[in-house]
Amino acid sequence: MNAELPPWSTCRLQFSADFRLEDARGLVPYLSRMGITHVYASPLLRPRNGSSHGYDNVDPRMLNPAVGDESDLRNLVATLRAYGMGLILDIVPNHMAASSENPAWQQVLTYGQASDFARWFDIDWRLPDSEFWGRVLVPVLGDRLPQVLSREEIRIEWEDGRFRVRYYEHVFPLDPATVPQICRFGFEQLEATMPEGHAAPTEIRGILEKLTIPADQRRDRRTSGFSIEETEQLLSRLAQLIEVSPRLHEWATSTAEAVCTGEGAAERMQELLDSQSYRLVHWRRAARAINYRRFFDINDLISIRQEDPEVFFETHAVVGRWIREGLIDGVRIDHIDGLRDPRGYLERLRELIRDREAPSTCLVFVEKILSHDEHLPRDWQVAGTTGYEFLNAVESLFLSPDGYGEIEQNYQRMLRRPTRFRHVAAWGKRRVLRNELSAFVGRLADILHRIVSHQPGHESLTERDCVDAIVEVVVGLPVYRTYLDAKNPRLSRSEKRHLTRAFSRARRSQRASPEAMEVLEEVLLLHRLDELPENEIQERINFTERFQQLTGPATAKGIEDTALYAYVPLVSRNEVGSEPDTRLDDAAAFLHEANELRARTAPHSMLCVTTHDTKRTADVRARLDVLSEIPRLWWAWVSRWRKVNAPLRRRVDGRSAPRAAAEYLFYQSLVGIWPFVRPGHLEEDFPDRSQLKELEERLVEYMRKAAREAKTRTSWVDGNAEYEEALEAFVRGAMDPEREGHSGTEPVQFLRDVHALVARISRAGIWNALSRTLVQFTAPGTPDLYQGDELWNLAMVDPDNRRPVDFELRRTLLDDIVLAAEGLPEQQEELLSQLLAEPEDGRIKLLTVRTALLARRESPELFTGSYRPAFVDGVAADHVFAFLRESGESACLVVVPRLVTSLVSDAAAPPVGGDLWGDTVLHLPESLADRSWVCAFTRQSLSPASSWTETHGGIPMGELLSRFPVGLYLAGPAAD
Repeated sequence: MNAELPPWSTCRLQFSADFRLEDARGLVPYLSRMGITHVYASPLLRPRNGSSHGYDNVDPRMLNPAVGDESDLRNLVATLRAYGMGLILDIVPNHMAASSENPAWQQVLTYGQASDFARWFDIDWRLPDSEFWGRVLVPVLGDRLPQVLSREEIRIEWEDGRFRVRYYEHVFPLDPATVPQICRFGFEQLEATMPEGHAAPTEIRGILEKLTIPADQRRDRRTSGFSIEETEQLLSRLAQLIEVSPRLHEWATSTAEAVCTGEGAAERMQELLDSQSYRLVHWRRAARAINYRRFFDINDLISIRQEDPEVFFETHAVVGRWIREGLIDGVRIDHIDGLRDPRGYLERLRELIRDREAPSTCLVFVEKILSHDEHLPRDWQVAGTTGYEFLNAVESLFLSPDGYGEIEQNYQRMLRRPTRFRHVAAWGKRRVLRNELSAFVGRLADILHRIVSHQPGHESLTERDCVDAIVEVVVGLPVYRTYLDAKNPRLSRSEKRHLTRAFSRARRSQRASPEAMEVLEEVLLLHRLDELPENEIQERINFTERFQQLTGPATAKGIEDTALYAYVPLVSRNEVGSEPDTRLDDAAAFLHEANELRARTAPHSMLCVTTHDTKRTADVRARLDVLSEIPRLWWAWVSRWRKVNAPLRRRVDGRSAPRAAAEYLFYQSLVGIWPFVRPGHLEEDFPDRSQLKELEERLVEYMRKAAREAKTRTSWVDGNAEYEEALEAFVRGAMDPEREGHSGTEPVQFLRDVHALVARISRAGIWNALSRTLVQFTAPGTPDLYQGDELWNLAMVDPDNRRPVDFELRRTLLDDIVLAAEGLPEQQEELLSQLLAEPEDGRIKLLTVRTALLARRESPELFTGSYRPAFVDGVAADHVFAFLRESGESACLVVVPRLVTSLVSDAAAPPVGGDLWGDTVLHLPESLADRSWVCAFTRQSLSPASSWTETHGGIPMGELLSRFPVGLYLAGPAAD
């Protein structure tokens, strides 16, 4: 869609109190000079105070004050417009923070189902368990409620004009109907101490009488003429009376203290808390009892009912206004798979866009993880995804199939287990479903059991049977989710295929009863719908819509946040949306096919290689990919390190700590983020003590997070402090340059080994990164540059990838490059020589990004045009990836090397020149054979030459890559 639009390119910026809208405005000239067309902003609506990412929104009706005000936003947009640029906004419709800072959530806790905002949140108010009927479960306690009350850990406080419940840092409101329970506890004391005839006690008594609602009427108070507005006015008047009088203020604070302390306090507090619309429980009860849908398994992120049109328009009022007024030109939809009805959500979003006053288009991008052979639903009116399928396809291009296979075999031998990734992925999904998501599974099982319990022949089916079947089918589902909805109660052919495959896998597992599998299959595959009454059809559709909301979180938590941390033969393959079991030997063909399809169907879909969510940056992966080309050397180093560092291991729970896979992950991570080593500067480039300490701290934090995500010896829920201490001690010991038994002046051999290995592979990683970068910025789609990624960026998962970016350095380097690149020919030659001599300073990547972006800007029709692979043959043909972009008479040729380590005798040498490429040639199609070509990097011209065809049968690769490691050639006019 929108193929007529010029090509876009985005720069993702992470906004927070440390990087405000005004800061972004100051970057616009620099981004424009780079060739960026759109700033791609992290969420800008109000999050929790101190949020560094914005995905914990507390009020969708206002801009985040920490990043600026509305005038700052308008100033940023005005500056962008002045430079011919636009703004894309990341929005988070699926969830909000369940926080005391969230006014809508606080009102729900205050008034329960009577709240104006009760319909916002996806809460099951009618759980069969009477303990939670009509209440929302709040899992924050560190112990069971009676024990917490007996220790007087829950307090009542008079704070900001209200009586509130406090449990350490957690603050909760009180139902106004229960305020009289508190006030009357000390009301006689108030009347006795106030001067005779003082009106305040009488007025307070009147307010308390009006606030009082019998307990049996509170849940249905809406039906009895109850008014939140009038109640809030009464509470405000009570606050006025108390706050203006020191004596009344003292009475309020002392009464609050008296209620929660002293003799009988536990009983008083129990009675008070039992009267609220929420139930405080031990945090461990969340997994099995929580009655609201969460973002994955995060208790303080509650999901929103965007399937309700009123909720949609209320929560999108500000974003809708910004769209309508033309302030934003695109939106990125976070976690669309969490929504009950993604199709309906997108249709309502289109309504907002249709009302747009500005003439420009507003594109919609969805954060959607696609499996290897999956595509977006055809009826979604979106520009495309955020690009993780591209990330993984292009990653495979730089992995040696044989080398990866050898590393994987060595990894399995090290673990003494022949486990494959798919088995770990199934284990991860099953574990999450049985633990963190078990409450959701249980509610689905209850619905399924009710659907079939009245059907003849299924009387013996239990809820436990239903649980087992649901778990195994979700485990077997090869995609994140399907998309049936009430308006469109049909499954596509591919969805039926995915579900059929899931049931086949589930049956092979033999973990669920055949009867339960048969029942679930009938419901999910919509069998016999024409035989059922309307109410039963709706029951089944309701179940399926809920089931679909489970499968995405189960896959994300079970695979992305578990299996990809637990199974780590080569972690450059372990990325968001990756499938490390897929074949690598057809990587080039698969990427060509994906690019061709995107050019035809989604020419503006995003192309990412690094994001705020990736497990590690693209430059780290580019370096680690090289290990697949030297598997024996790599494993020799690993074996050596395991022996050298063996004394650092401990025994925890009778087993080695860290576990072998975690130790191996540490080695990969250290190699990935170790600073660049220039050839000939081995001693000079060895990190100093402060750099080593910084690496140590980053790795300690990362390894702790990775261990918890892997969930094998510790986890976020069931932490193993002793194991984590052993893991930290191992990392710190390995990183200690003065480890006991070694000289205090010479770093230990382990660190020297790592330095030597990085010196061996660093340049090859650079060539990989440049090739990947050029493909990203010239393939069909919208390339997305993560903030600061125009220079080398060696970082791991957040928070490591959210460190401040030195944009001043980038401006300075860009000035230097532009001055030389646009100068005299000798200045251009000198620049190219410098870049090839010292690519470690990052300028070579900066030049690659900028050159590709400027080509897109100067030839817009070309980069929304067609795509076709370029045919290469010869001795090194497998080490080249090349393609053509065409539109009318315009054409460009992209040529990048891959897997070059085996080609070069000198590990530091760039992959350029005829000696390296031998008889490898690229064949142009006949329609382009008579065109001349100019390299965008070197200005080198290649004119049609009969000798190409006569001698080589095509253009020699040594000509195409004679002076720069990657090639972007723009076609000149056809010869007369």
